[in-house]
Amino acid sequence: MISLAKITLALAVNFGLLATLNAQTTEYSFKVLARTGESIDGNTLFDLLDAPVLNERGKVVFTASFSSGEGIFTPDRLLVKSGDTVDGKALAYVRYPSLNDRGVVAFLAGFPNGSGIFTQSRLLVKTGDAIGGQAINTFYAGTSLNDAGEVAFEALVGAPYPTGTAIFTTSPNRRGRVIATAGDTIAGGVVNDLGVPIINDQGTVSFRVGFQNYADPNDTGIITAESHGREATTLLKKTGDTIDGKLITVFGYPSGITRQGGVIALANYNGGSGIFALAPPVPDHPLEIAQNVINPLKRSRALARTGDTIGGATITQFGQAGVSKRGDTAFYATYAGGQGIFTPVAPVIRTGDSIGLDRLKSILFNSASINSRGVVVFAGQLDDNSKVIVVAEPR
Repeated sequence: MISLAKITLALAVNFGLLATLNAQTTEYSFKVLARTGESIDGNTLFDLLDAPVLNERGKVVFTASFSSGEGIFTPDRLLVKSGDTVDGKALAYVRYPSLNDRGVVAFLAGFPNGSGIFTQSRLLVKTGDAIGGQAINTFYAGTSLNDAGEVAFEALVGAPYPTGTAIFTTSPNRRGRVIATAGDTIAGGVVNDLGVPIINDQGTVSFRVGFQNYADPNDTGIITAESHGREATTLLKKTGDTIDGKLITVFGYPSGITRQGGVIALANYNGGSGIFALAPPVPDHPLEIAQNVINPLKRSRALARTGDTIGGATITQFGQAGVSKRGDTAFYATYAGGQGIFTPVAPVIRTGDSIGLDRLKSILFNSASINSRGVVVFAGQLDDNSKVIVVAEPR
């Protein structure tokens, strides 16, 4: 039996931790990792094509165009480019990279008469391949890669959007699985459409579904499933649920999954929008139930909402959020007179702030990436109109 004294002590510790976190103010130092007009590996960057991604070890990759095409870069190397041949396929374009902690990059690339998901050295899956009896016609933008080498992705498999969409995983041994398809029944609702998925190192896949509901076209939910099969599909939250006193009206796509299976997602509610942490299902075990009661960080909650004031800026609208494996969150947001990258408790950078001798004019791709050390990476445009990849490190 858990004593009242232990519960009281745990509550004091947890609420004390929250108070400490809320009282902290974090300052960041900034470094430009790449800039248009400058060269990496002998290639002068013309433009930035996608938001940069960051892993737990601090490695950064991004896509950019240059004189001979487009490529995926680190700050000091060109990893792969259009024109390269990977696994017998001559790449026509390379986009939408994801990065794991082993330094492997997965990306979407085109080749003559098709497209596929590649790593630097292998083709994992291509148009025309069949997974679970579903023949892939078209890939959607976005890949999500974990440390085991599993990739989660969305593809069109037959009928036009949305009825022909499906969520898949594939792995280095090219064994793929169907996670969900339009027309499935999940938690009693028929799935009308699906969103681009994400996957964590434990093989948990999360994605947004739209349910068939003629009375409410915004009837959406956040789903988790396991990459090893379709049996364990769980609805975390859906339209009509209340989180932190806010009645959810529609969900956006999930931004990240923690090691424990919690999902960070954007959602609208009556009167505003916010970034919410959705707790994983609690096992029906007395100790787990007690921990859920004791620890407010294990419950679904709002991390940030429109109207919140962070570092003197009152948030008016959210963009994409980045999520570390531990659940640290950084996000793009606008406020009266500007835009910035924020965490729930502190601003990272705002337009007009200095980066070296320059000032930040705008943030590109409306997104940020963060790791468990609190390091943040984003793309921006400076007042000299150059485009840059910037790393922000907490001091």
